[in-house]
Amino acid sequence: MAAFETGSICFRTKGKNAGEKVVVIEAAKKGMVVVEGVRSKKGKANIMHLWPTGKKVQLGNAFTKKELKAAFEQAGV
Repeated sequence: MAAFETGSICFRTKGKNAGEKVVVIEAAKKGMVVVEGVRSKKGKANIMHLWPTGKKVQLGNAFTKKELKAAFEQAGV
């Protein structure tokens, strides 16, 4: 599960938010992580429904959607 560490940028591959860039906030339980994206709320996601990009961002505990969007642009995703 090294690809799904805190701060890892992923793409959702399934569901209504498929194709959206999200960042991993924390590991929830085996096979699940908590993610948040620019267009979606924070929530749990199955790692089988995520595609890791291999890039990471540094975000604090409390961040806004604008800060998240800027972090994605800075990472080049």
